[in-house]
Amino acid sequence: DHLFQFFHQADTGMARKFQGTGLGLAITKQLVELMGGTIEFTSEPGVGSCFWCEIPLQQALTALPEQTQPISPPLRIGLLTASQPLRNVLTHYLQSWNLGCLTATSGLEALTMIRQAYMDRQSLDVLLVDASLSTLDPWTFGRTFTNDAQLSSTRLILLTDLGRGDLVQQAQQCGYHTHLSKPIHYHQLYRSLCPALDGRPNQDPPSGLSSPPASLHPSPPSEETPPEARILLVEDNVVNQRVATRMLTKLHLQVDIANNGQEALDALRQRPYDLIFMDCQMPEMDGFEATQKIRQAERERETLLNAGGGEKEPQPSLFSLTDSHRSHVPIIALTANALPSDRSRCLEAGMDDFLSKPVS
Repeated sequence: DHLFQFFHQADTGMARKFQGTGLGLAITKQLVELMGGTIEFTSEPGVGSCFWCEIPLQQALTALPEQTQPISPPLRIGLLTASQPLRNVLTHYLQSWNLGCLTATSGLEALTMIRQAYMDRQSLDVLLVDASLSTLDPWTFGRTFTNDAQLSSTRLILLTDLGRGDLVQQAQQCGYHTHLSKPIHYHQLYRSLCPALDGRPNQDPPSGLSSPPASLHPSPPSEETPPEARILLVEDNVVNQRVATRMLTKLHLQVDIANNGQEALDALRQRPYDLIFMDCQMPEMDGFEATQKIRQAERERETLLNAGGGEKEPQPSLFSLTDSHRSHVPIIALTANALPSDRSRCLEAGMDDFLSKPVS
């Protein structure tokens, strides 16, 4: 039971090596119990742990709201994925619009299926391609369609994991007409299928569906856009990395990622940065220690320059953490904590400002 207590780990020395604050299991246990369920686990020291939960759920009284109208004329749809849950969800959506679906679990199977449909004069109008398929290179697969007359009439839609907006441009270059992020929403799938109707560019979604998603083709930066600033994002959580990177790249900023404080120091030795977003709680070296080392290097450099040392950098190599043209690199803290004492701790460590997660 002690594993489910706040801030308790089997080995207190593990916190610096692995991610986590000790809150996850305690919060999960409370959530499961609030839903009338139970959580259990098996664990073997040196091997790992397996956690699972059982939650009693009642069957829904109402099905998916019938707010749709059939897509007409009917489209011929193909789905390339090895995920049974994804196949079940998308098939259910398509059936609500009176559309069938041919499925394949590999790129070769999909190509064979589409070529056979072409020979039968029943070419597929749309193929949904799961980019997470381990046996598939989605870029080579997409280019195959672009260069083959039997395949080029099929509209390709790439299905990616959440937060992979960075793949949009590459997908377009490789022959994909559009891209949807998982989990696939009902109205987004409907909207993405409509352009395949007789070559018409758009169709309004049925009454009751929410507004269509923002365009997947961002406007190019104007000529007045200033040169891209280079940002260092220091964050150990992959999902947070993807979300923050997507937000920053939309602002036409270059983003490099470091997974902990030590990687941040290594990155700063390689090049200067205009701004650093620093997570506070990370394995190996946290954001507080990394910030203190950066500020120490800046102070030592300033002392050297004031003493007439010029641009020559003495040992140790920490002096190369800051470039000679910037005496102070701005550091903004990223933290899940929002108390005044947390803000004070960030400022005392040398950070310039403080943002609470989730950042929007």
